[in-house]
Amino acid sequence: YERSADNTRPVDSRTILNRIVAQTLQTNLIFMTGKSIAVAVRHGGYQDLEREITRFRAGYLVTALGESGGRRSALLLPPDMVAFLVETILRTHGATVPDEGLALVRCLEWLDGNLSRLGFIDDTSEEPHLREFHRVVIPITGDPTTGDPTTGDPTTDDGLGSVLWHASDSALVSFTFEGFAGYLMFDVEVHRRLLRSLQREKFRRAARSLVLTEFLPDAPSTGSGASKDEERDIHFTIDRSHEFTLGRLFIPDTFGTGGRTFHTVYEHVVLPRNYREWMESPVLSRTVTLEISGESFPLVYTVAEPELEELLEVIGTPDSFYQALLTRGLANLQAIVGESRIGRARYVTEQTVVHPMDLEEPIVLAARVHTPATTLQMVVFLPRALINILCEAILSPLEILYLQRSGRNALVSILSLNEVLFHRGFSDLLPGSVRNASELRESGITVPFHDLVEHFGKADLKVITQNFLLPRLGEDCVRLSNVQAAFV
Repeated sequence: YERSADNTRPVDSRTILNRIVAQTLQTNLIFMTGKSIAVAVRHGGYQDLEREITRFRAGYLVTALGESGGRRSALLLPPDMVAFLVETILRTHGATVPDEGLALVRCLEWLDGNLSRLGFIDDTSEEPHLREFHRVVIPITGDPTTGDPTTGDPTTDDGLGSVLWHASDSALVSFTFEGFAGYLMFDVEVHRRLLRSLQREKFRRAARSLVLTEFLPDAPSTGSGASKDEERDIHFTIDRSHEFTLGRLFIPDTFGTGGRTFHTVYEHVVLPRNYREWMESPVLSRTVTLEISGESFPLVYTVAEPELEELLEVIGTPDSFYQALLTRGLANLQAIVGESRIGRARYVTEQTVVHPMDLEEPIVLAARVHTPATTLQMVVFLPRALINILCEAILSPLEILYLQRSGRNALVSILSLNEVLFHRGFSDLLPGSVRNASELRESGITVPFHDLVEHFGKADLKVITQNFLLPRLGEDCVRLSNVQAAFV
């Protein structure tokens, strides 16, 4: 605890956090505008954002993603605030920021400054230090004409609905200045740890140093700055598989063949320096050549587990399995990129021998594919050039400009691409009957079953599984939903 001004009562961690956020934003705004601007900060609630969500249509979301742990925080900015700051930057920094596009990129970087660092201060060692992270900028879409025609409810817009989706399991800190209002959203667990750590004086000093006093606005925004691509693998753990929309283009989240249904849980994205560990003795592998915008890209699909005999019992013939996977994946790709840009996908029926030289700068996508009988360990090797062509086809000019001007690595291109796909296709998470249910429109947000399960403790999940899921749904359905605690 810190002492209040009259030194008679302690100040709680929320107040300390609010002060750090306010002081950081004030410092950033001085640099951006050339004048001191008062900033008011308070902890808010989900209902506050839900009431005013339409204010953020055509605004921006600056998301901070860790390499192991996914989304930690996000800065939600309304369009009027951004327009004011862009105009001010052009006026005060015209010599180094000559055009509106660059001014917008700098606005989003400079306003955040080092605020994103708050979610990545590691307090597990003797001295708090910064973990590596990446920032991704997403323009918030949402057409008011796409809301519910009978109620006028705007939260059915994909972009706005996805913002509320993230906010529903976040701690919200609102900030206001010059009549504008935005939000800083912390993952609930990150926020809880942050408040606990802020009770210790050593952590408070480290947080102020890392967030408030080390802001170098002219330096490239690359998270902690600790990463060196040439020294190690770049590794990103996918915490919420259902939010990894990009993966559905290559291994669909669900697909079926011969009466069998497969459910995919994405685990990792890796830009490997050493390919050998990913390529040792696949049980089954196939090559696919995909044509996009007139260019051909080879993809290699491998299955590492289970053994071949068991695998064939589970999937049937390999050709039927892969063709079902590819048919669904290609349909997803055409829906996103457009049928006119997608040519044919040529499938090679013979077993593929994978070598490091087969693909240029491969990206590894690892997933578990569940069936009622067993789980397949699958890996897809994608050429990095394919991600580049997808960025060109899918991202907006601003999103491409942000990547180009801020010196990002290939992983951030992947994360940016996925965030855009998730926000644009948010409603696809929900079945049509659920998406259109009036009682859910009133509540504003829904949580898929597989996400809800993640919040149960092991003991509670066993009780729920044994007393409800197994009797009502059966063991096959429980296993397919990846509810594993009951079988441990």
